[in-house]
Amino acid sequence: MAIPILMPALSPTMQEGKLVKWLKSENEEVSPGDLIAEVETDKAIMEVESVDSGRVGKLLVQEGQESVKVNQLIAVILEDGEEISAAQALIEKYQDPHKETHIKITEDTNSSQRVEQDALRQNDFKYEADDTKKRVFISPLAKKIALSKGIDITKVSGSGPNGRIIKNDVLNFDQSDVEAAPKDKSMHDSVNNNELSITFGRKNPEFEISAASSMRKIIANRLLDAKRNVPHFYLSCSINVEDLLSLRSKINEQSAIDQSATKHKISINDFIIKASAKTFQILPQMNIAWSDKDGGSIVQNNNIDISVAVATEGGLITPIIRNADIKSITSISQEMKDLALRARESRLRSQEFQGGSFSISNLGMYSIENFIAIINPPQSAILAVGSVAKKPVVIDDTIKAQSIMQVSLSCDHRVVDGAVAALWLQTFKNILENPMVVLI
Repeated sequence: MAIPILMPALSPTMQEGKLVKWLKSENEEVSPGDLIAEVETDKAIMEVESVDSGRVGKLLVQEGQESVKVNQLIAVILEDGEEISAAQALIEKYQDPHKETHIKITEDTNSSQRVEQDALRQNDFKYEADDTKKRVFISPLAKKIALSKGIDITKVSGSGPNGRIIKNDVLNFDQSDVEAAPKDKSMHDSVNNNELSITFGRKNPEFEISAASSMRKIIANRLLDAKRNVPHFYLSCSINVEDLLSLRSKINEQSAIDQSATKHKISINDFIIKASAKTFQILPQMNIAWSDKDGGSIVQNNNIDISVAVATEGGLITPIIRNADIKSITSISQEMKDLALRARESRLRSQEFQGGSFSISNLGMYSIENFIAIINPPQSAILAVGSVAKKPVVIDDTIKAQSIMQVSLSCDHRVVDGAVAALWLQTFKNILENPMVVLI
């Protein structure tokens, strides 16, 4: 019996993904545990394993295709002795008629091209010019790129399955081979009921449109939901980190001369992670989250797991320092550097970025003095950390230049009260201004 391979949900928030690469080809044998594909989720690029044995009967999603819905049929595995017809029967069973699109292009007397919708499987676009009766199969992403670049897709050769035009075919197409359209024809896209009108022409548009990655789409949706549905309130304070910087310098100097110690520099962010964990030890009532279950409930987190925002090429990802309260600052520093490196290389495992009870976002390295961060649900708070700058401070009736860092705490008012959040921030400030506490 033919076995369906569906787009898996590789993270709790994943609703769709991008099929980055097939690791198996059609007619190739597979066994349970074999890696069959790489999928880009809202957080990272992850590998998909086969849970059955057989041979690949049909790959239904091309490499690079985005917005593949969770549980959408992406491939079919045939058991021993099964014919390809079994794959076709399974494809028809899973076919969603609402996702079928057939586009027919005919040329009118104004040299514009009229597109009419009909039915076509696999979310591809089928173009048929009445004068040549030539059909052109093209993926949605390749179509968008072709439109933005003013490329006549009837002149592009497809390298995908069955001659389908894919993204790389359009990107590698030689523009000099495209016949220039009349200068008075500007490229436009308009939809009227079931008709889509497309006019090709301008080769140098004033702007370019590129498809958002799966990760960027999920980030956009999650942050929109958080800002719209979570009642944020904000608290800010300035922290004197003069003693912290002095302690950090001494630790790093000692590490450099101690032959038995691992040569590893401690960062200000490492102190912030450890100080946050210490603060949650003192005030566990802040280590909570809101849940919509049963009409509304409060989740008390027993572990202190600190998520730290890391900027990657595709967007922010928040790897987690788990049980940060029981780890030394040196261990936190080493673990954080490893997580950040693998996050930028899209090599994090799902358990390394899923969960967490509190987030830290530090933009101090960009000379940003202060900012407000958006909460990452289901967490109830996030700390925004600004840069350290020398400022005049009154100490014992004397003005002195001190290193000051500004932080802002964003809280979910459904579950965190202002007084509790203020106490948390005050405790955090006291710990950083007396940094030896971090080492205890």
